[in-house]
Amino acid sequence: MSNLREAIEASMTDIGLGWEERLDRSEERIRAAIAANIDDATLDAHETEAARLREQLEEDDANLAHCDEEIEKLRGALIGMVRQFGHWSDEAGGYMTGGLSALQDAFEALRWSDPRPEPEDRCEAPGCTKQRSSGMPTPDGYRWLCYEHYRLVEEATR
Repeated sequence: MSNLREAIEASMTDIGLGWEERLDRSEERIRAAIAANIDDATLDAHETEAARLREQLEEDDANLAHCDEEIEKLRGALIGMVRQFGHWSDEAGGYMTGGLSALQDAFEALRWSDPRPEPEDRCEAPGCTKQRSSGMPTPDGYRWLCYEHYRLVEEATR
């Protein structure tokens, strides 16, 4: 039963009152019922809007996850390009831009310093900061070495 109908039925119980009093009470009840209906409608509208916003948030989260995946793919590709085309600095034991604007942009996008030390790409001979070029089995296990150390190990194992 609606709030308005309840108000009308309640006003019918005021039969012993004068018509002005009955009219005043009926008006108060009807106004209260209308206000309650407006509150219910407003609540329904807010709940509908909240549900729509929750759906939008879930969709945005899915899009954000997809964007994060794409960013990681692009980051990996950019790192690969820097490793392939970047200049090696023996002093830094890592990559540098060599003043090339495309590499400078890549370093900036990756938030890397120039030069960028890269210990995992260095020769594994103690103290060497040259770029590793070849891997080979050694008495100490498989090692990645620069050309110079590769030749020294190769000569020593002959």
